[in-house]
Amino acid sequence: MPDWLLIIITDVRDGFMGITAEDLTRSVFFCLWLLTILIPLRGVDKRDHVAGMTYVLFSLGTGTALVLAVPQKLIGNPPPTTTLSILAVMAMASSFRWRWRKI
Repeated sequence: MPDWLLIIITDVRDGFMGITAEDLTRSVFFCLWLLTILIPLRGVDKRDHVAGMTYVLFSLGTGTALVLAVPQKLIGNPPPTTTLSILAVMAMASSFRWRWRKI
């Protein structure tokens, strides 16, 4: 095996060996939240404002629980600016999902 291939293999292996559960926690729960956002909305009328607000608040609540509350024991509380940024991104993503969906 060539030396350059051994160097690449050891670099990749060392990179993956350094990953801990704390590094993956938020991203795994964020992916779970994305799965809840991608639930099909075919049967809901797009013009219903109460349903839209309920959907946005539900997805924001689920995102808060999954991304901020569940991993809190493992990685601790993020700073307030990070928390507000995460909440703003989740609110925008769920609002865009409701607004630009297929009827």
